[in-house]
Order: sequence, then structure tokens, then C-alpha cells
Amino acid sequence: MQLTTKVRYAVVFLLHLANETDQEKFTGASEVSDKQRISASYLEQLARKLRKAGVVEPRKGPTGGYKLAREPKDISLVDVFEAVGENYAFNLYDLCMHETVEVDAYNSYMLRISGIVRQELKKITLENIRKKNYENC
Repeated sequence: MQLTTKVRYAVVFLLHLANETDQEKFTGASEVSDKQRISASYLEQLARKLRKAGVVEPRKGPTGGYKLAREPKDISLVDVFEAVGENYAFNLYDLCMHETVEVDAYNSYMLRISGIVRQELKKITLENIRKKNYENC
């Protein structure tokens, strides 16, 4: 499985917000863009998706920007994947196109693996990543 640019940039954006010393501060996408060298317009697109998913909270105006809507320990990689519309599951064969015993067995196994991947991604939070604490995942 390979992480997409959307997921990587969303995680970096969220980690930037999680690392703010003042958790009540709203940070502008342009500030994150400058520090992380990510397109500001692309970050805004991701921020809108993260807002809709309840991961970040926006504020408009001169002191506006974004902050985490939940504690870093309560935001998992599954939350990020789902918020930006990316899939962490393995691809399955279309049974209408390939209906065989082997394809059915393959699909069953891939569904099982996808479930395991989801469980593991659910354990990894922004807090784990931020503190490089992988033992407790």
C-alpha cells in the first residue's frame, strides 16, 4: 500500500496544527504552506475536507485559520484517510467480470487484510506520530 499525496500532506498539515504550543490558536493555511512547502491552495482543499469530517475547526477573518477539532490522541490515520477521500483497502476483483472460485477466494482474503489494515491504522494517532511513539499502537 502506498500513501497518496493527499494523505501525506493532510497528515503533515495536521501534525503542524498539533505541534502548535497554543492549541487554541488558529493557524492559516498559508503559514503551514510556507513552512512545509506545500501549495496553499492544495492545503485549503484538504482543509475543507478535514473540516467536513470534523477533524479541523475553521475560523474566518484576520486571525482566522484552522485548529484541530479534537485532541491529537483522538485523530487516527483512518480519520485522515476517510476525511480526504482516500482508500486504505486493497483492490478487489469485480465479481461480475471475473466470477471464479479463485477470484472469490482472493477477494475474501483481501477483504480480511483490508480489515486488519484498518484496525492498525485506527490505532495510529496524530499523538503517536508526533511523539514517535509506535510501541503503544
